[in-house]
Amino acid sequence: MIDDDLVFVRPDVESWHERAACTRTDPDSHFGGPDGGTDEETRQYYNEAARRICMSCPVRRRCLREALTLDLQVGLQYGIWGGKDRRQRKALLKQRNLWREKQPAL
Repeated sequence: MIDDDLVFVRPDVESWHERAACTRTDPDSHFGGPDGGTDEETRQYYNEAARRICMSCPVRRRCLREALTLDLQVGLQYGIWGGKDRRQRKALLKQRNLWREKQPAL
C-alpha cells in the first residue's frame, strides 16, 4: 500500500522536506514564536498557526512519522511536526505501546 502523501521522486533531486508547506513560512511559527513561546498566549497563537499550515501540507503524514521516530530515538522533539505538538506525539506513542518513560541512550 502506498501512502497518499508520498510522491515518487528521485532522492537526489528532491526530498520530502522540500515539499513541506512549512518551508515557505516563518520557521518560528512551528516553534512557539520568535522567543520560543515564553508566554502561553504567544505559544498557543503560533502553535495554532503552525497546525493550520500542517493541515494543508502534502507531506504531513511523512513529517509526523519522522517526528515520532526521532521522539523514540533521541527524545521528544520540540515544536509542531505533522500538526502535532510534543504532548500529542507522546500520547500517540503511548497509544501504540511504543513509549517508555526512560528512553535508551544512544
